[in-house]
Amino acid sequence: MAVGIGVVHHQHIDEINILRATYVAMAKAVARLGLDPTLVLIDGNREVPDLLYPQKTVVKGDFRVPVIGAASIVAKVIRDRIMRGYHQVFPDYCFDVHKGYGTVKHYEKLAMNGPCRIHRLSFELGLNLQLSLFSLK
Repeated sequence: MAVGIGVVHHQHIDEINILRATYVAMAKAVARLGLDPTLVLIDGNREVPDLLYPQKTVVKGDFRVPVIGAASIVAKVIRDRIMRGYHQVFPDYCFDVHKGYGTVKHYEKLAMNGPCRIHRLSFELGLNLQLSLFSLK
């Protein structure tokens, strides 16, 4: 019936943390549906705070509920497209290959180049001391 997309930028994630940023993105997505849902299905065990619609949480919902699985696929495709766009700006990081996920390739590029301005500096990499030696590109 409708698809809503909610994106939260890395600076905001660093400011409020990943969990709260997830809630913000989910609320944005619901607001952008263009209709009032009768029920919002949430993948996981936590409701979105302050959402004005009834909610139901479903643990492992992306596997158990087809519409949640579909939403998960849409979110991944959108995120992958965003990361391919970032690859055009920051080709040294190979975002087109790893899409920002914690792969060996991603960590190798971080170790070689340090973080660029789209990296979430609040994310625990296990390389924080090493990365802090680099200035943002």
